[in-house]
Amino acid sequence: MTVSTTGLTIGRSEAAQVYTFDPIRVTCGADGITEWSDDPRSRDRFIFHIRQRDNYPAAMTAALIELLSGL
Repeated sequence: MTVSTTGLTIGRSEAAQVYTFDPIRVTCGADGITEWSDDPRSRDRFIFHIRQRDNYPAAMTAALIELLSGL
């Protein structure tokens, strides 16, 4: 599940997502520097990516209200 621009919870395959968790590959060098790169095959490491910065705050507030009202 993810959140739409209107704050409704939707499936991850729908286009109007305000955020995504994108699969990545992470490496850490001997010098302590950590680097990441896109990896569509990754199943256990993800990076949080806000897709629609202008809509994100209002959408997440609406989604929280929707989720809490169901309790």
